[in-house]
Amino acid sequence: MRSIKEMNDKWENHLMVLAAFRYCLGRQTYIVSECIDWLISIWDEVRRIPKNLIIGEIMDALEGDCAGDPCDGKSWRAFLVWAEEKATSEEVAQKKENHEKLSPILRNEEV
Repeated sequence: MRSIKEMNDKWENHLMVLAAFRYCLGRQTYIVSECIDWLISIWDEVRRIPKNLIIGEIMDALEGDCAGDPCDGKSWRAFLVWAEEKATSEEVAQKKENHEKLSPILRNEEV
């Protein structure tokens, strides 16, 4: 079976990521931790829109107290913290890369 990275240009693959996640959100079994571990392992390959949907749906479930048992809610909260830290570090890296590309242009140097 091909990885999501190998099939990254197809929306169906991201649809299946959302479907699997939605199955797990609100469950009260081992599947929650399995899903979170899986999401972390593929997170770099998931596009921005599905990431935003996943984060938003977790937040809604936690707010509505329908994210599973208290231990499951704790796991989803930990995932949100991880995702936020990951997004922040990616944004910082992107800004640094953009700055490095832009600096010579702003200084009117050859690129």
